[in-house]
Amino acid sequence: MALSQGAILFTVITWGNKTMKPAEQFALNQWLCDYPDDLSYQEIVAVLSESANEWNIDNLTVWELVEHHTLDQVAELIEDTRKAFERATQGETV
Repeated sequence: MALSQGAILFTVITWGNKTMKPAEQFALNQWLCDYPDDLSYQEIVAVLSESANEWNIDNLTVWELVEHHTLDQVAELIEDTRKAFERATQGETV
């Protein structure tokens, strides 16, 4: 398969029943040590953002480094990491 210069080939990772881009999986893995494999990236970030800043969500475990942050702060860190990963790998082919 020939790619034109500047073309981006996205690798998609199937995780459980959902599909994630590498940037999404990388971002989740940087801040969460456990999360349900049947939720998409968007669903996980939404759960974190909409949970009234209480750590009572089953199957979501953050790394010790951020355990004292609020859920919406962790969601923001995840989003920032995803965006940074995408910027850093922009133009690369996988």
